[in-house]
Parts: sequence; structure tokens; C-alpha cells
Amino acid sequence: MNVLLYIMDCLRADRMRCYGYSKNITPNLDKLAEDAILFENAHAQSTWTYPSGASILSGIYPSSLGIQSIQDPLPTNIPWLPEVFHKNGYTTACFSANVLISETFGFRRGFDVFVDQISNPHLSRYSLPIVILSQHREVLERYVNLSDLVVVTSDDLHRAFGTFAEQRLNEQIFAVIWSVDTHDPYFDRSHLGVCIPDPLYYQPDIVRMRDPEKLAELSGIYDRMLQYNDRTFGELLRTLKRIGLYDETIIIVTGDHGEAFGEHGIMTHAGRPFEVQTHVPLLIKLPHSKLGGSRRAEIVELIDVFPTLRDYLRLEGESGEYLQGKSLVSSRSGNSSIALSEGAGYLSLRTNRLRYIRPQHIDIRRRYRWPLIGSFRHLTQTALYDLVRDPDEKRNISRQYFPWHMWLARKAHSMCRRNQQIRKDMVFDSPVTEVDELVKWRLKAMGYID
Repeated sequence: MNVLLYIMDCLRADRMRCYGYSKNITPNLDKLAEDAILFENAHAQSTWTYPSGASILSGIYPSSLGIQSIQDPLPTNIPWLPEVFHKNGYTTACFSANVLISETFGFRRGFDVFVDQISNPHLSRYSLPIVILSQHREVLERYVNLSDLVVVTSDDLHRAFGTFAEQRLNEQIFAVIWSVDTHDPYFDRSHLGVCIPDPLYYQPDIVRMRDPEKLAELSGIYDRMLQYNDRTFGELLRTLKRIGLYDETIIIVTGDHGEAFGEHGIMTHAGRPFEVQTHVPLLIKLPHSKLGGSRRAEIVELIDVFPTLRDYLRLEGESGEYLQGKSLVSSRSGNSSIALSEGAGYLSLRTNRLRYIRPQHIDIRRRYRWPLIGSFRHLTQTALYDLVRDPDEKRNISRQYFPWHMWLARKAHSMCRRNQQIRKDMVFDSPVTEVDELVKWRLKAMGYID
């Protein structure tokens, strides 16, 4: 039995037809959903890639890992999903187009094969300078060294994965594919290498956009970027069927976080953990499409992927003492009915109906001479939204629903204390991350650093 974990960077759940989108731009993902369990309310643990990826592969919240910025190193002795598979006899591989999911940032651990845009520059077929006319060059050269701006598309990743899989038909494999077709810079990938991408928008320009027409144009380009990734994903599924691996492979598809187009003043991602930033698709296709076409409405988290695979495949070698997720397909699975997400110095708790948002560091139990003063001061720093009546999270109802607000405040405080305790109890070996000039340019090209 094989496992393929496919992550589309910046993938919003509400842009897929199987999640209710009106446009038919994801026919292949929707087809997979017919063979999979679809989780309607899956939430990422962070609004940007590095901590989200670390949480997916460790089953631990970002604040428990101590990851809040690029400068925070990934601990080397935490539970790590690829390592668990490796110890259970699987051949493990990762194919990443995101500079943050690379050996530089500690993601190499546990993988037998690791192909990323930094350690393997030959992966890339396309370099933007080759296909951009002078007017585009003038825009981009204000921000990046064009000789280092490389676009790794999903078909590049699929080609590398296909070669890997066909050479190991008699082995059990665990593979991660991390695509950035839905990540900025924004342009239609469909004709890359054939004609010049036009329009093309780069991160520093995107974050300043406020004109509704421009935002609508950007949203339309995002749809075409997703449509391109869906088409290549369909080709990947056909490859798996051709070589006889589809039926025996667990396929998990998700996004590491969402993407915003001006909602709450946020452009792209890495903003506060509102719905557009945390709500991601989660499809789990089991062997022979068991439970295919079923839908689950409870709140789930991406940290649930680790314990789900561990329990379903009965993997040995990980006690699960520090895993903070729950198994989703095991008879022992529970339902916490709550998701914790972090981003831009804030955290949120998401229940089936409510979202509570507060600064990452706030002491709700600080002693005041008059207790009500402390409660109302807390109200001024936090927010509560009813997603049934207000799905766009525009009306703060913390004062109208004061008991619920304070219950979630206490719950957040308890979870933060637990995360701090895990961080303190675990023996972390966190070497300093050394970032060379090439990595810095790639980080800059993707908008992660100035």
C-alpha cells in the first residue's frame, strides 16, 4: 500500500466545485472527491507555508514547535511523519516547488529521495527571464535578481515523481508533492514556455492592490492558476492508473493555507487567521476508494493527517505522546469540534459555528481590582464571529455573545498553556538555519522576505 500526500500551496477550499464553487475549474480534483472522503471543514494550523508544513508533517501546532518566523529553526527530534514511514520499510520521497519546503529549512529528514528547487536546480524547466518581455523585466527587476527567479510548475514535479514511482513498483512508497501553481507571482501557467505570460503580478505590487476591478482580475488569474494545477493533477492520476498504483494508494489532497483577495485587508496570505486564510480542502482517498463520495462536516485540522495515517496503516515507532492531532478514519477517532490556527501574531479558534480571534500573547487571567474591567479590556483586544449568520466575518459579536466569547477565551488560554508546556517538555535540538544567497533570492522571489 502506498501513500501520496499532495499539497497545493495557497489553495482555498471555496474555489473547488466539490466545495460549492460555481465555476467548473477543478474537474480532476472533483473526480477524485468521488473516490475520497471529503472533509468540509478542514483548517490549516498557520496562514503561511513554513509553520503549516511543519505542523502537517509533525502533527504538532506551530506554537508548540516554536515556529513563528523564518528565523525559527525546525526542531530535529520531534515526531516526523516521513521518518515514521521510513522506519516502517517505506521508500520515502518529497518533490517540492516551494523554497521553504527544502533541505535548508529542515524538511529533508526521513526522506530517501528529496527533490526541491534549491537542492536540485535541474528540476526547473522554466525560468521567468526566458519568457518575459522587457516591460515585465522592468517591473520584476525592482524586486528580484531575475537570474534566480525560477518557476517550478506542477508538471515538473509530476515528471520527477512519475520516474521515481515507476522505478519502485515493487516497493511501498510514501511521497509528498508540494506544488506552487496557485502561489504568486500571479500569471496563467497554461502557456508558459510558449508565449509571454500577460498579465503578471508580483507580490510587492499585489499587496498594494485595492481597486475592485484589479482584485477581480487577480481572483480570475488565481482561478486559471488552479485550473492549470488541476489539469496536471489529472495527468498525474492517469499515470498512477496506468502503472497500476491508483487503487492501492492512499491519496491525500489539501492546501497548506488559503489565499485572500482583499478580505479583512489581507492580500495573498500570511495574514490574520480568518476563514479565507485557514479553510482548506481535505480529500482522503483510501485504498480501492473505500468510503468514496462520503462527506464529513465536523471541524478537522491538518495536524490530523499524521495520526490518521499512523492509525490506519498501523505504523510502529511513534508513541504519539506529543501528537496534537486526532485520527480521522480510525474507530478510535474523536472530535474536538475545534481548530486552532495561527498567523500574523494572532490565533483563532474555529468551532462549527464561531470563530474567536485574539493576539497570540494575551493574559486573560491577569488580576484586576475589579474583575469586570479585565473582561472588558479583553473584549477590546479580541473578536468573535458567527459564521452561520456572517460567513464573511464582518460583524464582531463578542459583546452580544459574551458567555460564548469568554468560554472560547478560556479555551484558547488553556490550549496556549498546553502548547507552551509541550514546547518546554520536549527536548528540542534546534540548530541555527543557515540561509545562503541563493535561498535568500528564492525567498525574496516568492515574497517571503523584503
